[in-house]
Amino acid sequence: MPPLTPTLVTWPPQVSSPPAGFGLVLGTGVSVASKTLTNAQIKALPTTPVEILPAPGVGLALVPLFALVQCNAAAGAFTNIQGTALVRFLLGTAAEFPLARMRETNGDVSRLLATAAVAAMALCPFTPGVDAVSAVVRLKSDWENLALQFDATNAASGDFTGGNAANTLTIAVYFVTVAI
Repeated sequence: MPPLTPTLVTWPPQVSSPPAGFGLVLGTGVSVASKTLTNAQIKALPTTPVEILPAPGVGLALVPLFALVQCNAAAGAFTNIQGTALVRFLLGTAAEFPLARMRETNGDVSRLLATAAVAAMALCPFTPGVDAVSAVVRLKSDWENLALQFDATNAASGDFTGGNAANTLTIAVYFVTVAI
């Protein structure tokens, strides 16, 4: 067997939005989509989820495999991060997807957003030290034809504050699209 040839992946990935017919069906490959959020979008994450991937169509489901989240808050840290805040991925608006999520009880949300620096975190289904969401049995309707969204919870504290207009948050999601 010949040796594997490594592939160079640049950050952020150069796919700014999924093309028409995005994704590959039935295990034919892994796709990547990325989205860069503005300072205003980052602050509003607790009340306004951001769509990362559109719904794939009837009979199809998105299955995220891995995500890289990079926040450039070097121009000004975010504030008003409640002690139980979460940053997570959702299918549709309700079904929390079993990728690990960042949680403030570990200090993850503050390390990502409340540090005036560039910080990044890799999220996969079972990231050691991160709040991994265990696999659960879900109805087909919890998977089929649902968009992948990114949001935050911040309890009664509402939106994040602080930041700077120059701040950005780039999310890259590696995923497959499967028939369901």
